[in-house]
Amino acid sequence: MIGKLTGTISDHFSDSLVVDTVSGVGYQVFVSKETLLTTKDDSPITLYIHTHVRESELSLYGFSSKNELMLFTILLDVSGIGPKSALAIVNHGPIEDLYTAIQKQNLAYFSTMKGVGTKTAQKILLELSSKFGTHFSLDDAMNPVADELTEALTNLGFQKSEIIKAIQKVKPTGTLEEKIAQCLQLLARA
Repeated sequence: MIGKLTGTISDHFSDSLVVDTVSGVGYQVFVSKETLLTTKDDSPITLYIHTHVRESELSLYGFSSKNELMLFTILLDVSGIGPKSALAIVNHGPIEDLYTAIQKQNLAYFSTMKGVGTKTAQKILLELSSKFGTHFSLDDAMNPVADELTEALTNLGFQKSEIIKAIQKVKPTGTLEEKIAQCLQLLARA
């Protein structure tokens, strides 16, 4: 199994890089969007690697930090989450936001990710909450006020990523109107 890869980037693809090592072998490694955007051909790179082996495939997934690799590996333990879905979740935003979403049982954060529906989001929260020292409650996660709040702010023209960050910062108590007003104040400052 490959755990770490150091070399020079020889090619960029839409979702991966080719890393040439000193031994002359070029490895295709699936990486985050951020890594793709912040690297150039012929530049040196070191990636922490997850080697994914299936019957008909051997794939490498590379991360710039051990924390990203650890989170990716934890996500793979969730039933129904494969390496491409796990990479998409890691790509969704900063790791700190993902940890916060797990700790606060923020179902909306996961539901807005491409390829992650409500049921998968519930599975992620259920299976990961114990690993992050929280308790998942489906009643808390399935908050209709949060769904109405998201819909109202989307109708006002705000992006879902902005909305999610604002919702995470508002007080958990209060009416829908009060929460909309709080979110609008936060969104106006951004």
